Amino acid sequence: MAGNREEGPVTDFLANLGASVLFAAPTAFLFWFGINGSWSRYFRVLLPDDFFLSTGAGWLMFGLLVIVGVVFPKLFPGIMGFFWRLFLRICRWFPH
Repeated sequence: MAGNREEGPVTDFLANLGASVLFAAPTAFLFWFGINGSWSRYFRVLLPDDFFLSTGAGWLMFGLLVIVGVVFPKLFPGIMGFFWRLFLRICRWFPH
């Protein structure tokens, strides 16, 4: 029957990759924007101009999160939860 066929490893891999990209993109870039925005607003006097994260660092965070999501599919939701809880804690430190 068509409804009882098993999904193969390729289908699992593609679904896992899609979910990783879907959740890693906003996480990585919100952290990148948040870190650069906070540093530029609150630590402008203390930090040199070249201290801020480059665009490559944002892409690196994104790529690492996607790789972790593909390689460790069971661990990925816990890692994303950790990052979002950390992000919310950091946001409480800085007034809006």
